[in-house]
Amino acid sequence: MYIVSNLCVERLDEKAVRGMEKWSKSTTLSAYILYGEQCLAQCTIFRWYQCYEALRVKIKDLPCPGQEHVVTNSARISAVDELIRQNRRITTREIAVELSISKRTVHHIIHKKLGYEKCCAQWVPKHLSENQKTVRMGVCLLVQSLGSF
Repeated sequence: MYIVSNLCVERLDEKAVRGMEKWSKSTTLSAYILYGEQCLAQCTIFRWYQCYEALRVKIKDLPCPGQEHVVTNSARISAVDELIRQNRRITTREIAVELSISKRTVHHIIHKKLGYEKCCAQWVPKHLSENQKTVRMGVCLLVQSLGSF
């Protein structure tokens, strides 16, 4: 008996596999009873059950072999920062085209790594730079010393 699947992998999770431990001889039938017509293929269920039996805690996909997708390295981050410093009105699309990376990656670098926000069509730092902090501290100390007269 072969069960065709168009079900998301997340639906047959670790709890379901542990629940099927009771019916180890009829794992496929148990999955079919639990999920109905949209059940995973029999070979997938067997593979997951074997992983569970081997005391493998995580029942998720193993990392696929091949080149890792490392796009947010320090060179890319500094290149994006340099482009933004040259033109504060540059768009994420223009940066993505110029550096040959996806808009999503550019967005991640700008917002998460560099901490910029878009304000009035310009990229501005979310937090003060070290220069701005020292200038602000100097002004505060000056105001404080003038106020003590």
